Amino acid sequence: MFNGHKREPYYEFDTPDPLSIYAQTKLEAERITLDADQRNIVARISLLYGWNRLIDKENFVTWTLSRLRAGEMVNLYEDRRTCPTYAPHCAKVLLRLLDKEGQGIYHVAGADCLDRYEMGLKVAEVFDLPSSLCRRASVNDSDLIAKRGRYLCLSSQKVEAEFDIRMMSFEDGLNAMQSTDSSRVDVGD
Repeated sequence: MFNGHKREPYYEFDTPDPLSIYAQTKLEAERITLDADQRNIVARISLLYGWNRLIDKENFVTWTLSRLRAGEMVNLYEDRRTCPTYAPHCAKVLLRLLDKEGQGIYHVAGADCLDRYEMGLKVAEVFDLPSSLCRRASVNDSDLIAKRGRYLCLSSQKVEAEFDIRMMSFEDGLNAMQSTDSSRVDVGD
C-alpha cells in the first residue's frame, strides 16, 4: 500500500504509493469499496500470525517455529520492518469495528514495529528455542520478485482511540500462542 520510504508509522491519511501489482490491486479494491458506500469499512492489516488450524499454509511465526524446532538455520531480514498482528486479536478488533459501526479506513496492526530478525529472536525466546539459529539477512540477498517497501509499519492510533482498543504486542501474541495446546496444531514438526 505504501512505498516504505517514510521512517515512522503510516497513518490512514498518508497517501498510498503501491510498489507492486498486488499492492495496486489492494488500493483499487479499497477505492471500489469506499466508492460503493462511504459507510463501508476498509481494514489494513499487517502481517497476520497465529496457529493455523484450517489450511495448510504457514505464516511467519509458524514457519520460523517449524524450522527452529527442526534445528535449521533461518535467514531473517533485518532491513524490512512491519507490525506483526496476532490473528485472534485482529478478529476481535474487526468484530468491534462492525459492532460499533465503524466507517472508512482503519489500520489494524500489532503494537510493535519490528524486522524479521527481531521477530525470529522473540519467537525463539518465547518458545525456548535456540536463537543462535536466527541469522541476519538482507532483502537485497533474496529472490523476491515484487518490489516491497522497507518500512511498512502502520499506526493503529485511530482504531485504538475510536474504539477503546489496545493493539497487542508481538510478545503478548506469542505468549498467547505458547499458552495454547500447540500439540493439537501442525506447525511442520
